[in-house]
Amino acid sequence: MTTKGSVVIIGPAHPLRGGLATFDQRLAREFLDEGYDCVIYSFSLQYPSFLFPGTTQYSTDPPPEGLTIFSRINSINPFNWWSVGEELRRRRPDIVVVRYWLPLMGPALGTILRRVKKNRYTRIVAITDNVIPHEKRPGDKPFTRYFLRACDGFVTMSEKVMRDLRTFQPDRPARQVNHPLYDNFGAPIPITDARKLLREKGVDIGDKDRVLLFFGFIRQYKGLDIALRAMADPRVRNLGIRLLVAGEFYEDAAPYHQLIAELGLGDRLLLRTDFIPDSEVREYVCAADAVIQPYRNATQSGVTPLAYHFEKPMIVSNVGGLPALVPHEKVGLVAEPEPTSMAEAILRFFTLGTSYFHPGLQSEKQGYSWSRLVENLLLLGIPKMDDSWTLFLDRDGVINVEKEGTYILHYGEFVFYEGVKDALRICSQVFGRVVVVTNQRGVGKGMMTKTDLQDIHNKMIAAIAETGGRIDRVYFEDSLDDDHPRRKPGPGMGHDAKRDLPDIDFSRSVMAGNNLSDMEFGRSLGMYTVFIRTTNPEQPLPHPSIDLAFNSLYDFAKHLHRP
Repeated sequence: MTTKGSVVIIGPAHPLRGGLATFDQRLAREFLDEGYDCVIYSFSLQYPSFLFPGTTQYSTDPPPEGLTIFSRINSINPFNWWSVGEELRRRRPDIVVVRYWLPLMGPALGTILRRVKKNRYTRIVAITDNVIPHEKRPGDKPFTRYFLRACDGFVTMSEKVMRDLRTFQPDRPARQVNHPLYDNFGAPIPITDARKLLREKGVDIGDKDRVLLFFGFIRQYKGLDIALRAMADPRVRNLGIRLLVAGEFYEDAAPYHQLIAELGLGDRLLLRTDFIPDSEVREYVCAADAVIQPYRNATQSGVTPLAYHFEKPMIVSNVGGLPALVPHEKVGLVAEPEPTSMAEAILRFFTLGTSYFHPGLQSEKQGYSWSRLVENLLLLGIPKMDDSWTLFLDRDGVINVEKEGTYILHYGEFVFYEGVKDALRICSQVFGRVVVVTNQRGVGKGMMTKTDLQDIHNKMIAAIAETGGRIDRVYFEDSLDDDHPRRKPGPGMGHDAKRDLPDIDFSRSVMAGNNLSDMEFGRSLGMYTVFIRTTNPEQPLPHPSIDLAFNSLYDFAKHLHRP
C-alpha cells in the first residue's frame, strides 16, 4: 500500500506504562489514520530500577492492536545508542518525532539522533514536554543542550516550555500546540455509573458525595499536600467535600499519611494509590465533580486534556502553563498554590456548580486535536529545500485571483493575490526551478487564442521578475477532455517539464495548488503536495493526496524562509 511518508516516533510505549506511552501510542495511531507509515522505537531499559520511584515500569495491559513497537533503546548503554542510531539512519524515515521530558535522556537520545542525521535525509522534530525539569539535578543543562542541538524543530505544549526552549534554542523553528485530548479512554459515562463501578472495586464513594479528583503519580511538585491542607479548611470540611486520590506514589508516602492523620482527614479521603491502568481511567475521571491540580510548578499537564475529554471542570494552580490551558471561570478556576486560595477556589466551584462550566469546556476542547498536532509536526518536518528542488505551481487560484465561472481572457483581468510576488521572490531563492502547470479550457473553447494566453504569461513573468522572482517554464493544456493525459490530474505536463529540465527530480519537487486535481497530479509523480486554501477553504483535512495546507502561497513561502 502506498503511504504519504514514513514516521518514526522515539519515546516510551508498551510494555512501558504511563502518560508518555499512552500519548506516543495515540500519536502513532493518528499518523497511521492519516496515511503515514509509522512505527515506535521505545526503550528496552528506560530507567535503571534504582532510579525509578514507582513499583514497576511495565503495564499489564495487552499490547495495543495495529501498532508496531520496537523496544530497542537502552538509556544507559552508549554502545546501544550508536547501534540504534545506525539502524534508524539506514531505515531513512522522512521524519523522526522524538519525545523529550527529562535531561537524563539527553545523552542517549542526542547520540541516537546524531547518527540518524548522518543520512542527510531524515528531519528530526522534538516534542519537548519539559526543557527545564521540575526537579533540578546536576547535568540538566549540558544534557538538554546536547539533545536540542540534534533537532531540526520543536513542538511545545505550553508557553512556559516555549520560553524555556528559547533560552537554549533561540532560532530553530518551533510551534506551540495544545496537548491533544486523551480520547483513547472511551466516551464519558454518567457520574452515577462511574461511581457504581468504583464501588465494585472497593471505593467507598456515594452517589450524592461531592468529590474532587487528584489524578496521576504523586510527587512533591504536584502539590498533593496543598490539596490536603485545603481540604482541612473548616469551610471545605463543613460542606462534606471528599478528595479522591488516584495515582501511585513516586516518592516516600509516609509524610503524606502523617499529614492526613494530623489533619484528621481520614473520612474525607478516598485513596487509590496504585497505578491506574488505562482501562480504569474513565471510571475515576467520570466519578468526580471536578479535577484538582494544585501544582507548585508546572509546564503543562496530561491531566488537563484528560479532564477536557471527559468535560470535567478543573481547579488549577496559577503556575507555569496551567492558567493559559484553563481559562478562569470558563472551564475551571485558577488559584494560588497555597491552601487558603485553593480552599476558596473549591468553595467557589461548588457554588457555581458543574453545569456552569460545561459550555466553556465544550467550546475550548475543540482546539485540542491530534490532527492539529500532526499538522504542526509535519510543518516542522518539511525537508530542507534548496536549489536541487523544483516548485510546481498551479496558476489560477494560486498566483492570481480566479475568475469565478469563466476564464482570464487577457492580462487586464489578471490580478495577483496579495503577497504572491513576495512569495515568488522567496521561492526563487530556495528552489532551483519554478514551473507553472495550468489547465486552460478557455483556449479549447475558443474564448481566447494561444497567442492571447502567451501574452498573459509573458506579462505575468515580467511582473514577477520586477520584484526579484522568476518563473522558469509555463506549461498549459487546453483540451476539453477530462481524461487527457496532459490535463491535470494527468501527469503529462510534469513529464514535459522533466524532458525540458532534466535536473528535475520528482521526489525532490513540490506541487502547490488550490484544487484536488493539483494534489493528485503531484501525488501521481511522487511529489510533496501543498494545498493552497484560497478558493477551497473548507477542504476537509487530512486528505490522502494532501501533505500540508496553507492559506496562501505567501504563507507557504514564509514557512520556507524560516530560520
